Amino acid sequence: MEIKTSIVINSSPGRVRSIFLDFAKYPEWASFLTSVEPVGALEPGQCIQASIHPPDGSPMAIKPYIKLNDNQIFSWVGSIPLLFTGEHSFEFQDHDGATLLVQSETFTGLLVTPLMSWYGHGSKTEAGFVAFNESLKKRVESEQ
Repeated sequence: MEIKTSIVINSSPGRVRSIFLDFAKYPEWASFLTSVEPVGALEPGQCIQASIHPPDGSPMAIKPYIKLNDNQIFSWVGSIPLLFTGEHSFEFQDHDGATLLVQSETFTGLLVTPLMSWYGHGSKTEAGFVAFNESLKKRVESEQ
């Protein structure tokens, strides 16, 4: 199962990515993904601690590892082996001088259907992605 959202932000991909990676300031503006704390350097294989709070859902702490961190993509993977794995990515694409932010997550494992469909976590997660995208857009565009 994949959830994918996008938004156009009126600023360069480099600037959007810079504000996105300023995790210390998330409490000032971020919704859904309310905190991110790197355990080490922002390099593949390193762990991060994050808090998510889906709309109409309960807050949750996750400890994924970074899969990719380059100029265009920041992604992580969190997993309970065989049961539930989520690969979450943020893509910063040039869009005629602005940025197309694409946020997506691919879920695999035995618990995907029960959690994401039967218990409604899929729609809550998608609403959370949209809320985060909109809050990042507001933050970036208000600082110009």
